[in-house]
Amino acid sequence: MTLQKFCLICGKQFEIPFKRREIAKYCSVSCRGKGNYKNMKVKPSDYLIGTHKTEDEKKRLSLNNAKYWLGKKRPDISEKRKGKIPKSYKFLQKYSQNMKGKPLPQLQTPEVIAKRNANIKRGENHPCWKGGVTSIYKTIRKFPEYKLWRAMVFERDNYTCVWCGQRGDTLRADHIKPFSLYPELRFNLLNGRTLCENCHRLTSTYGRSFAGKEQNDWIYRTGI
Repeated sequence: MTLQKFCLICGKQFEIPFKRREIAKYCSVSCRGKGNYKNMKVKPSDYLIGTHKTEDEKKRLSLNNAKYWLGKKRPDISEKRKGKIPKSYKFLQKYSQNMKGKPLPQLQTPEVIAKRNANIKRGENHPCWKGGVTSIYKTIRKFPEYKLWRAMVFERDNYTCVWCGQRGDTLRADHIKPFSLYPELRFNLLNGRTLCENCHRLTSTYGRSFAGKEQNDWIYRTGI
């Protein structure tokens, strides 16, 4: 349900929803701004009535005025700074005095970073070592060789699932013969294929634990 009202500023008739019948007074944002200014008890211009600027304020405003410098030469600021030492230079002087007789800090070169990282405690020497809880399979999957094999499989298959033909989205580099049972084929390009996430779940080796190669070879031959 809608109503017709008249704007308090311009008198124009406008349409409003029924629920805004009590608060709607103006037909546009422009009229609302004029109405708010009209209803202000103290207007911004009232603050300037009777105020007088000092001579310094007048001079500063005239210097900041762009038209003031038309046809005139601006003063050379460097002349005012002659004989004055910048704060940054004072800091450098103080820093150099404090560093006298002390070795200079080493630059972050690759050699310095490698030497610093060599002292980091790793493996059994680390205080948070828990006896090697990370499985060997997770560790191998972080190797650069595995990441390179995975990228080569995607590149060979043109980032397309070899079963359903889906391109892109979430892809998996699947081992045709299981990763855990055939360590010699883990980085063999012929043992890899690109599958989407749904097709990867349909493989015969997805989520299974095998007793040995014989059971897997039987599954691989029969396709069960």
